[in-house]
Amino acid sequence: MHQDYISRINRTFDYIEANLGRPLTLEELAGVANFSKFHFNRMFKAIVGETPFQFIHRLRLEKAAMLLIANQQEPIADIAYRCGFPEVSVFSRSFRKQFNQSATQYRAQKSNISQTDSNEYQRALLTGSIDVQIIVHLLCKDPYAECKQQSFW
Repeated sequence: MHQDYISRINRTFDYIEANLGRPLTLEELAGVANFSKFHFNRMFKAIVGETPFQFIHRLRLEKAAMLLIANQQEPIADIAYRCGFPEVSVFSRSFRKQFNQSATQYRAQKSNISQTDSNEYQRALLTGSIDVQIIVHLLCKDPYAECKQQSFW
């Protein structure tokens, strides 16, 4: 795979991230990468392992999941719209399919866990009993590949 192709696809990652809250078209993304829409779709899938719209949909759901925990007082509908979902019903179905629970259940479950973890983490940092490390988690999205989930620190 040409390094130039990878660089072009990386440019679309930045563009998608900056415009995640609004509708994006294949033509628009292909233009950012300077490919035809057909070639862009093939190259994106070959490099990323997902179609552009599967990738965008997953990013929107992951952003919404993070916002559900970080912004406890913000209504779920507002988070859905902020993340680019045109209707709450589309968001609700997609969220349940991705996380096997409703957004409300996810928020309740994760807020309890994150508050406990946050308190323990803060206490450990203050007492010096924990070292801060950056952990990178890699997940292979290709169903035909022989790869395993791995974490590095």
